[in-house]
Amino acid sequence: MTNGFQQESQQRLLSKAPLVEYVFEARWLPPDGQTPHAYFTDSVGVLRRHLNDKYPIAQDLDLGGDAVLGRRFLSRLPEEGHQYSYPLIQYRPGLATYNVDGATYSWRGRVQQDIVDFWRTLELSHEGFDGLKRSVSLRSVDFFETDDAIRFANTSLKLRMDAELPESIRQHSDQDGRMELIWTLAENMRLHVIAGRGTVEQRAGLILEMVAFSRVDPGRGAALEGMVKEQHQVLGDAFFGLITEAVHDALR
Repeated sequence: MTNGFQQESQQRLLSKAPLVEYVFEARWLPPDGQTPHAYFTDSVGVLRRHLNDKYPIAQDLDLGGDAVLGRRFLSRLPEEGHQYSYPLIQYRPGLATYNVDGATYSWRGRVQQDIVDFWRTLELSHEGFDGLKRSVSLRSVDFFETDDAIRFANTSLKLRMDAELPESIRQHSDQDGRMELIWTLAENMRLHVIAGRGTVEQRAGLILEMVAFSRVDPGRGAALEGMVKEQHQVLGDAFFGLITEAVHDALR
């Protein structure tokens, strides 16, 4: 693996970085005897108070139905024509995310510290949080504009998406040109790579989504910072390992 400084230097060399969104996600099970919704209701007000200085704008999450089952917290008002601004926090029963877009992303400039601060806020806002069963992940979403996503994956990325399944299997699938690969990297980490056709701002192309997933054992919350650094390094190494030299040169 490259070390963090090498990886960050590589990213700064990409003047045309394809990053669309970078997401930290935390999941947890509530304490015994509590439902996820009850634990959310008890904690959301406390979380709001802790987030208020950095994320003063609160919105209800539209999850369908009449009940408010989630909140979104913004650092500033969205620009005209946009629903929300980055970075932002989303909070639901048993799940919370920190999201930043490609234009705002800077790992050492803000994102790494924002994630650590947000994790500490979750710990402060939830009674008994360090004793819960939890998991954390980092997800990067990259977009490559192309008229032929399958051909791009086969020639410009080190992926093969042209394998044909028997018709008896394909007729039961609603996935068109999408593949997912999963690697178990260590006892406590998995890497998911998902590639497929997609659109961004009405432009067609290939979306490359990578997720580094780790379990956080009870009593191990203090290890979060080192855990997300390792996940970040894995995502960076995977990205630069999957693109061809020609794509790397085109992104410089």
